[in-house]
Amino acid sequence: MPHTVIGVGPALEPIPLLPSERVIFSVHPSLVPLITFLSLILLVGGGLATAFFFLGVAAIIGRPQLAPLLVLIPAVAGFLVALVVFLNWLNTIYTLTDLRVQVEFGILGERTKSIDNRDIQSVQLDQGLLARIFNYGDIVIRSAQQPVVIDYLTISSPKERTQQIQEQAQ
Repeated sequence: MPHTVIGVGPALEPIPLLPSERVIFSVHPSLVPLITFLSLILLVGGGLATAFFFLGVAAIIGRPQLAPLLVLIPAVAGFLVALVVFLNWLNTIYTLTDLRVQVEFGILGERTKSIDNRDIQSVQLDQGLLARIFNYGDIVIRSAQQPVVIDYLTISSPKERTQQIQEQAQ
């Protein structure tokens, strides 16, 4: 009997554990890229709001009564983008059990991708210079039986996690 993917596709809840299944790790992506990106978004939004205020954009376009609104627009836009990025981080969970690898993701509609450990064809670790310094990276897991790829993006302790995945795949 060929090995199969335990589950791929939309899910209302995580795929439940089997009675004898043991969780090895279940983690969110690393906080370092999240904090860096959120800081950048908030700085850009705040910077644009400040620039609009000090440059007098409302006066330049001949509508000084719009000054408060024009200052608020980039600040609110930055906040909304930051909120979406944070919710995406919050709703992404990488799980390894003794039977499968799994990723849950999505903000409005949750999706779950899972590969049976016996079907893992390759595990690839990608880390740039900053990722090495701050101990995070991307792990790409490919299935031998299905055209399924699971990406553990910006996962913390990627070398240890890669080793754990490879041990379970054997």
